Amino acid sequence: MKRKFNLFPVWQFEREAQYLTSMLQQGLKIIDTTTFVINFENFAPQSGIIRLDYQLNTDMDDYLHLTQANGWQLLTTLPALNGRWLYLYNADSQAQLYSDNYSKIDLLIRLRRRWTLIALAAILFSSYMAILGDSVSFASWPIGLIFMLYLINFLAFSRQIYVLKLAL
Repeated sequence: MKRKFNLFPVWQFEREAQYLTSMLQQGLKIIDTTTFVINFENFAPQSGIIRLDYQLNTDMDDYLHLTQANGWQLLTTLPALNGRWLYLYNADSQAQLYSDNYSKIDLLIRLRRRWTLIALAAILFSSYMAILGDSVSFASWPIGLIFMLYLINFLAFSRQIYVLKLAL
């Protein structure tokens, strides 16, 4: 087993998928992941493609049946915000999870909503701390950092959505 750090921010999930596909072609197949670490197992190099998708827990079973019926194999999942990142493999290197821009825009909006909720919680917590007069507490700088990271997420997703809408 080989471990590598996962340094891809959420808005770069497509870049992470490209990285995982290149690792697969080099003979390393993802078997498990956490927020910051990807675990690989040595395999014979494979062609094909890996794609990432995010689904809410409530939609999971139906969605997995649909993807499997279309040739996708679930490699692993990563829980995140009442949903899961799905790491999917297809032997056909031309396969697409999202066949049109509308469905891809829907995914990006879903991701933007989920990760924006965390930023709003950080703002509310920071505001609460400021009201209590404890705005310079130990807890306020990590909350500010979380807010900035999620603001970057929001802007990056918004830009991706904008570019896709221009292509419609």
